[in-house]
Amino acid sequence: MTTTAECTRCADDRDRRLLAALVAIRAGVEAIAEAVAEDPRVRHEEPGDVGPTAPKAAP
Repeated sequence: MTTTAECTRCADDRDRRLLAALVAIRAGVEAIAEAVAEDPRVRHEEPGDVGPTAPKAAP
C-alpha cells in the first residue's frame, strides 16, 4: 500500500513532466511563428487588402 507522501511525490513528478512538455511545446510554437514572420514568401495580409494579391473568396 502506498502512503500519501508517495502519492504526492508521484503527482509532483507528473506535474513537473507535464509542465516541461508544455514549455517545450510553447517554445516550438514560438519558433514556428518567428520563422513564418521572417519568411519573405509569406504575405502578411492586412484587413481591407484589395488587388491581385488579396486573398480569393471561397467558392
